[in-house]
Amino acid sequence: MSIARSVTNHNESSASGSTIAVVLNSIPANSHVVLSVGCLDAQTISGVADDLSVAATGPDKEIDDAGNTLRKAVWHYENYGGGNRTFTVTFSAAVTFRSIVAMAYTGVATSSSKDGIAGQEATGASLTSTNLSPAPSLDGELIVGIGIASSGVPTPVSPLAEVFSNTVDGSDTSDYIQPTHAAFAAQWTQSGASDYGALAVSFFPAASSATVTGAPLLSQAFHPPRQLKGVLSMLMRAMADGLNRTSVTPVTVTIRQRKTLSPTGNHVGGRQRRN
Repeated sequence: MSIARSVTNHNESSASGSTIAVVLNSIPANSHVVLSVGCLDAQTISGVADDLSVAATGPDKEIDDAGNTLRKAVWHYENYGGGNRTFTVTFSAAVTFRSIVAMAYTGVATSSSKDGIAGQEATGASLTSTNLSPAPSLDGELIVGIGIASSGVPTPVSPLAEVFSNTVDGSDTSDYIQPTHAAFAAQWTQSGASDYGALAVSFFPAASSATVTGAPLLSQAFHPPRQLKGVLSMLMRAMADGLNRTSVTPVTVTIRQRKTLSPTGNHVGGRQRRN
């Protein structure tokens, strides 16, 4: 099962407050929920929890822009139960430029899902998280990236695909499901050079399972030959004899080949079956 984004939602506010929440409806069962959260860097992100008081894991990666103005981070839930849920970010104190983006995915590993992280604070017209470390090691990994810039909302560079752009804090949250594993850096562009921050987090896909169809060839017709009972008895005697000797007398067993029933034939033990 390949990873797929199912439902998303976001909320942002320039007003001061100590929390911000978002509602995510119709989350599929056993989903992987990723939360992109942020605020003015005057305060810290204390945690993320749902309306059942279940805490998210994180931060997977947190970063400021180079001018130390804005803070962004990624948190996540593994194997999430699904349904309609409200996710709330709590900050260390009242703060402005609060934001949250919630994204639910199917097909992500249900435990130990986080693979690589990357992040950079710099100045320029092109934003890059630098390469994920470790690099993706499985085909089909989910990569979530966040870019923030002091000059406005940056534009993701393909193959990153925008999920939501937050105009309040000048950030963009994007994702990419990488078909073939390879080194990867999340990248964005902006209209002019300014302070920026860029981060990326990758998650493993769920393990694939193989399904065997069809019946074994001999399942309906095969019966052990009569000689097998005698062979096993001889081998057991040889093993028992070996326990009482310093050496074991070799035992040679000869089995005559007899006709057996083929999947389409009608002979068993050399005798013709009467219909």
